[in-house]
Amino acid sequence: MKTNVTIPAVLQILSAILGVVSLLPMALGMAGIGSPLFPLASALTFLVFLCGPLLSLAAGLNVISAGAPRTYVLAVFWALLAFVGFLLFWRLPGHGLIGDWMAMAIIIVLVATMLPRPWLWAVIGGALQCLLLGFDTIWSIGHFFSSSTPSQFPTWAPIWFLGCLFAFVTAVLAFLRRDRNGGRRSV
Repeated sequence: MKTNVTIPAVLQILSAILGVVSLLPMALGMAGIGSPLFPLASALTFLVFLCGPLLSLAAGLNVISAGAPRTYVLAVFWALLAFVGFLLFWRLPGHGLIGDWMAMAIIIVLVATMLPRPWLWAVIGGALQCLLLGFDTIWSIGHFFSSSTPSQFPTWAPIWFLGCLFAFVTAVLAFLRRDRNGGRRSV
């Protein structure tokens, strides 16, 4: 692998991991996550919070896989998501979060399949992640300074800011490195 291809891929993967670590506790902290109001309600919650970072992760894995067909990359990506979902939720009997996680994983893979170029995965994923983490950062810091009662500085705010910054940089890099041959640059 060439260094100029590996560095953006590693940045995309790091950005995605930072996004998942930052946004998964928010998704799991939503009211009613374990008792859905309608079928697959938790899948929609997971999708809203994790679609950006997971699309960015798929883009990073696609770049690292160098010559593998896109369908194989997405199949391995779905298997990775299924394994992570099983590890996260196997101890929660009766809540159905494993099924919701699998539905979210299938929807993300379908979205990635519908996008015509793999560099769009990184651009759209980075933009969604940047939007969510930027909003969370601004809201939490604004709430800290506008609160009339003294409170602690939000501990997640620096991580959210860093995740937002990484997502923005990786989205811009992916957009700048796009090409006409499907998203992989041979330089």
